[in-house]
Parts: sequence; C-alpha cells; structure tokens
Amino acid sequence: MKHRIYSILLVLAVAVCGVPALTAQHTSATYVETITKATPGANGMPAVTVASSLNPSQYTQQVILTSTVPPLATGTVTFMDGAATLGTGTIASGSTTFATTSLGVGSHTITASYSGDSSFNTAASSAVTQVVNKASSSTALSSSSLSVSYGSGFTLTATLSPSTGTGTVQFMSGDTSLGSASVVGGSAALTLPSLPAGVYSITAIYSGDGNYVGSTSTAVNQTVNPVLPAVTLASSLNPSAYSSAVTFTATVPGAATGTITFMDGATSIGSSTINSGTASMTTTTLITGFHSITASYSGDSNYQAATSNAISQVVSLGGTVSEISATPAGSITVGSSVTFTSLVDTAGAASTGNVTFMDGATTLGTASVSNVSATNLLPYSNAFAQWTVETNGVAAPTVTANAANGPDGSSNTATQIAFPDTSSTGSHGLDYAGVFYNVSTGNYASQSGTYTLWVKSAAAGSVSLYLADGSRTVNHVTDCATSSIWTRCNVSYTFPSNAAPGFTVSVRSWGAAAETVELANAQFEQAATAGPYILTTGTSATGTGETATLSTSALLDGAHSITAVYSGDSNYATSVSNPSIVTVNKGASAVSVTSSAITANYGSSVTFTASVTGPENPPTGTVTFMDGATTIGSGTLNSSGVATFTTSVLLAGSHSITAVYGGDSQLTTATSSALTQTIQAVAANLNVTASANPAVFGTTVTFTVHVTATGVTPTGTVTIGLGGTTLGTITLDGTGAGTFTTSTLAVGSDSLTFTYSGDSNYL
Repeated sequence: MKHRIYSILLVLAVAVCGVPALTAQHTSATYVETITKATPGANGMPAVTVASSLNPSQYTQQVILTSTVPPLATGTVTFMDGAATLGTGTIASGSTTFATTSLGVGSHTITASYSGDSSFNTAASSAVTQVVNKASSSTALSSSSLSVSYGSGFTLTATLSPSTGTGTVQFMSGDTSLGSASVVGGSAALTLPSLPAGVYSITAIYSGDGNYVGSTSTAVNQTVNPVLPAVTLASSLNPSAYSSAVTFTATVPGAATGTITFMDGATSIGSSTINSGTASMTTTTLITGFHSITASYSGDSNYQAATSNAISQVVSLGGTVSEISATPAGSITVGSSVTFTSLVDTAGAASTGNVTFMDGATTLGTASVSNVSATNLLPYSNAFAQWTVETNGVAAPTVTANAANGPDGSSNTATQIAFPDTSSTGSHGLDYAGVFYNVSTGNYASQSGTYTLWVKSAAAGSVSLYLADGSRTVNHVTDCATSSIWTRCNVSYTFPSNAAPGFTVSVRSWGAAAETVELANAQFEQAATAGPYILTTGTSATGTGETATLSTSALLDGAHSITAVYSGDSNYATSVSNPSIVTVNKGASAVSVTSSAITANYGSSVTFTASVTGPENPPTGTVTFMDGATTIGSGTLNSSGVATFTTSVLLAGSHSITAVYGGDSQLTTATSSALTQTIQAVAANLNVTASANPAVFGTTVTFTVHVTATGVTPTGTVTIGLGGTTLGTITLDGTGAGTFTTSTLAVGSDSLTFTYSGDSNYL
C-alpha cells in the first residue's frame, strides 16, 4: 500500500517539473519514505473519549463507561477513577465498555487511557465527572406483640432494605421519641419494658448513612391494655371491740392511682385516695357482729376497676376480751404439757359460758369460765406514768403513753417505749435503758413474787424484766423475746431473808439495736409462778376476773398459733383472742437393742430387735443396725415402736451392735448403747481323695483335699502327716481345695493324717 502511494506521487512530481518521459531505457530510482504512528486527537485523528451511561447515578447502580478511539485503532482502554484503575476493556470497532457498581457516593474523575498499538500512540481522554448520589432506602417496622398488657414489655424491630445500611433508627410515637437503636445486620431493635395503657402509632425513622438516604416506616399501631390489679385488704384490729378504732388498709400496685372505696357489704363506709400503692381509712362506727369488708378500686388509665377479697371483721360488745397466755411460754418439746389460760371480761358483770382453745383451725379443747381473784401489789398499769426512766451509759428511752392498742384490742391503751441503741452492752449490768417502778413498803423477805408484763414489737427483739427488793441490791432477771404478737412475759423470784422492804420491777433494753416496744398490763403477785392474769382498776391492789384453762401434751412439732374463742353469754358477745405463739420442738427419743442369741455359731441366724421410745406414741420411721461403723441392715418401726433385722452372715468374733433411730417428724434421732454380739467358729468338713489307690511303689500319688462349710469359703492350710512325720502342707485355694503329691510312700498300708488348721470362722 505504501509503495503504491509512493509511485503515484512520483509520477505526479515528474509531470509537474516538465521532465520528458522516459522512453525505451525505462530508467528506475529508489526512494525511502518513513511513516510514524498516528496520535489519536492529533493531525485530524479522532481523539480518545469516555462517556457514562448514567450520570448522575445512585450508590450501587450500574454505570457503563464507554470509550471511543480512532476506527483503525486496536488494543485496550483502561478506565481510571482519578489515579485508581477501575477496569480494562478490549477495543472492537473503535470502542470498548466497562460496567461497574462499585463507585462510592461523591464525584469521580473518570478518564479512559488508550494503550496504543502498532499504528497509534497511547492517549488519554478528557475527564468526565461522574456524580454518584446516595441510594434510597426503605424501612419496615414490626412489633413482637401488637397487643400487650400494661406492665408487659415488647420489642420493636426495624428492618432495612437494602440490608447493608448502617447508622441508627429512631422509634417514634407521634412526635415523642421512644428510643433509638443501632443498625446491625440490616435491622435495629428496641425493647420497651412498659408503656402506659393506650394505642400508639409508632414509626421507625432510619437516619441514613454515607451511602443511603434515610427513610421512615409505615406506622404500626401498638396497643397496651389496662390490667386487672390485685387488691388486698387488711384490718388493723380483728376482732375489735365496739367503738374501738379500726383501720382498713387496701394495697394495690405501686403505680396505680385513683381511689379506694371501703364497703361493709353493699354499704360504703368511706373512701381514700391512693398514695404509693396504699389507701387507708379509720372507723369507730362498726356495730357489734360480723362485717364483710371489701375494698373497691376505682381504676385508672392503666388499671381496671377491681375489688378485693372480703375479710370478716368481728366486732364484739365493749368490754369483752379473751386474752391468752401459755405456761411455759415460748417453746416446748413434743409430749411436754403446756397450759393455756384465757382471761374473759375486763370489768362489769361476771361472765359465764366457755372458751374453746384453737390451734389454727383445729380445736384443742373447751373449758368452762370460772371466777378467780388475786392480790396484785402493783396496780394494773398501761400508761406507765408512775414509772421512772432509768439509763446507764446510753441515751434515755422515750416513753409515749396511750400510743398503741392493748393486747385486748382496746384502742390507745398501751405504752410505746423507744429504746436507744444499747448494742455495746456486755452484760445486764452495763449499758442499758429502761423504766422502773418502786414500792417501798411491805416485807417480802423469804417470800416469792412474780412480775408479769405484756410486750410487743414490730420487729423481733428482746427486753429484760427485773424483780428486786426495795433497795435494788438483790435482784433477779429474765430475758423476754418480743415479736409482732402480744406476749405475756414473767419473772419469778424468792426474796432472800435479808431483803429490804418493798420491791422494784423494771423493764430494760441492753445489748440490742434501737427498737420500739409496746408495753401493757404490768402486775406483781405474791406467788412463785405467774398466775392467771387478773385486771385491776389502776388504783386497787386486788382484782378479779373470769378465766378458762386448758392443758395439753398433744402438740406436735412446729409453730402453733393458739387462740381462745369465747362463746359469749347474756352480758358479753363472742370474742376471739389475739394469738399466742407456741413453738414445739421435736421430742427426745431413746432406742435400745437386743439380740435373739447373744452368743451364736457362725452361719446361724441372729435377730436384732430395736425398741424406740419417746413422747410421740408410737414413734415412726426406721432403725439402722450397725456393726461398729458398718451398716448391716435396717428395719421399719411397727405400731409398738419396734423394728427387727435378721442376719446369718456375721463373721466369727465379737461384734459391737448399735441401733440408730433416724427420727421422724416429731422425734429426734437416737443411737442405742452398744450390744456385744459373739459369733463362735464352727467345725468344717474335710474330704480327701487320691489319684490312685492302690498305687505301685515309686509312682507318684496326688492327694486332693477339699474343706467345705456353710458360709464363706474356708481358708488356711491342711497338714499331711504319716506316723509322727509331717510329709507336707497344703494351702487352700479360693475354693477351699488344694493338692499334695508324693512318690515316697513305702510298700504296705500307709495311714496318712490330714489336719485342717482352721480360720477365724471354722475349727
């Protein structure tokens, strides 16, 4: 091609110059022409270009970059984003393309770099600015439960599309933010513990990120339903006396608001606004009889209206009471006798009828009311106004009279004493705080006296009761545990022969944290033990009353709430005492063991008999029979408290046999004294066989012995003798057998003896 062009040009040049045409000689000449590579975009050549199929585009959208080059160019084009290579395309028919979805959000300087070929130089296109905008997103909202009860939690979940988005989601109820959560793995979740009752239109607002624009979900209607609350009702005093103040307290969930209406049957007796989950009202107008009291809750936006269970409020005629005390007080053991004394009547006409003593809902027995009287050298005392405050090393107690209801339920008849902290006390005689009462006259030397006092405290604690002579130089003290139940405590003392005239009684706190104790009805009697509680007028030194007494030894293990139910008569209404708590501990048991044969042969049967005794009749449970520290068997007690165990496997020798009683719900465990059981060894059987009899002189004869017996396999050795000579010894194997081989027996009849050595069980 080049040559052809050159020839044409040459002819044209000759013609122009007027040179004559060559003729017959055909003269020729040689000329070298140089051709260089063309540069796209120069000397009229088309330039390298680049173009985008979509500009601007969105993040992750596909963009096709197209580059054109001169039509005859071959080779490749590299597409560049600034200095970064995006990709390469091979030229076909003057162009090539490259598709990408990886361009990040922002402006990109795109160029196409032509690689050149044998005819064209390399060249680059002008830059094209490719703009990539954020991609759109969508947000979907769901709830773990679209309908929940107030107080129940639920979880809101926002799901993003596409799932590669990052950032946060704000959960909104209208214009109110419920909270936010980070997007993880294409979703964001927010757990709400509770919302007030109602219907909420909730949306999820995605914030967007560097690659995606934000989006808002379609609203989801979340329903929070009001709940039915538990309403409980309690009475401050039940039973109560007519005209006594009774406070009813209703309890609802702490977040509830509104009012409580207190109902006596179908009649409203008052209402109160709820404060911190409770509402109370006090009344003194309940008439005598039984009242079905309920608390009706009005409800609010979060809680439905509700009514408590009814409580039966017992209102007795004024002056009727059944106080109860236990002797001994506090705790006893199963089978021990305890005496319950109930005092009926506070003043006025003598009461008749009977008192039923109840252990919870179980009747213990019934006793008739009888009239009693006693000399009370210390007048009946509730207000303690005549008592004197005393203290040593600590702050003085605070005494508030008529601050609490008495043990008979009477309103504001008991005294509260706020004792300071005396916990540093090391003994009764050191730091203490209390009150005392002194009677300076009367001679009580060598006489007995008992001081009683009713005590109660909100929390478990203790006080100390002191009884001393008039000079307080000799005294006796008893500690009394206090609880939320009125308890009658007492201390008895026999005054020495040198006792000073008069007596002093005290109540103190020592060695305890600060505590508030309620006191009532202090008395002193000239008696070695506390008698029935008899009321006085407050100035009289004597008093009378009606009592009913019941003794029982049938209380089983556990705490017993004992109440006295007075039947009432023509003058007084039925009444129920405050409970007296008696703790019954398991009774002590004893066990003995005997043997059917204290000396027995090995292998014979021996029966061991265990007899268990205790305050529970009959004892129950099992007895374990022990040989030293080894259990050999057990037996179950029968209706007579007897258990047996028979064995025939005791080895020969002396055995220390004991019976261990495991106890039951009412009795403690016990172990018998050891019984020495002797097991004597018995004779075993010895069998002998020979491998050949008769045998030829000089040949080998094998003797096989087998020792047998009833029981374990005999052990030991068998000695073979001939005349006075020992031929050998056989050690018995695990089957009680063994062999002896000899070839030295003389011609004739040889009388061999086989003697078993015996072992611990066999002779």
